Amino acid sequence: MTMFLKNGNLSGVSIALLLGSGLLLLYASVNWMDSYFAKLACFSIGLTEIAAAGFAGRSKALGLRPFGESSWRKAKRTYEETDAHKE
Repeated sequence: MTMFLKNGNLSGVSIALLLGSGLLLLYASVNWMDSYFAKLACFSIGLTEIAAAGFAGRSKALGLRPFGESSWRKAKRTYEETDAHKE
């Protein structure tokens, strides 16, 4: 798991895998698929993977941590604990 996530963000390996598999699915949907629904499914999944890789790369460049423990989540837990004691 640490190979794919580092510091609450996707690692470079996982971004490259998402991008590569998305491009492969786009290429397969255009050139290898005969059925309309198979083309549509492969194209949609490939485009989604490419978009996820792009967003993950952008968040990594900006220093955002979408998969980490956020400070507001920690604060929310402390409020929940104090509210439970009041009741």
